[in-house]
Amino acid sequence: MKKSTALIATVAAAAAVFTASAQAGTSSVSEFRGYNNCLEAATKPYEGVVADRAYYLSRAGSAQTYYINATAWASGDRVHLRITCDTSKNGRELLRSSIDSGRFKLARPTVRVEVAGQ
Repeated sequence: MKKSTALIATVAAAAAVFTASAQAGTSSVSEFRGYNNCLEAATKPYEGVVADRAYYLSRAGSAQTYYINATAWASGDRVHLRITCDTSKNGRELLRSSIDSGRFKLARPTVRVEVAGQ
């Protein structure tokens, strides 16, 4: 009886994690479009850009601002990048982008899925 209760609790916890992960995804077509435009701008000067799964989006006024952590190859080494982009509200127009070395510390909590044994 105790084993089945523990199994049910484990399955319920895993389901909650995957539900939270799904909610952490892009919420609209315009958000997805803006995110892709932002990353496309970042891939031009760098090779092998890989963005973190979690990012922060600020919606203020008529623009959306993306704050994305990523890594890329530079001079044979993997480096950390902070990508900031402003897009139009519908995400079609990239208004401004900047790429700096380092990482953002996201103010909002992010969901991380950890696999046992890794």
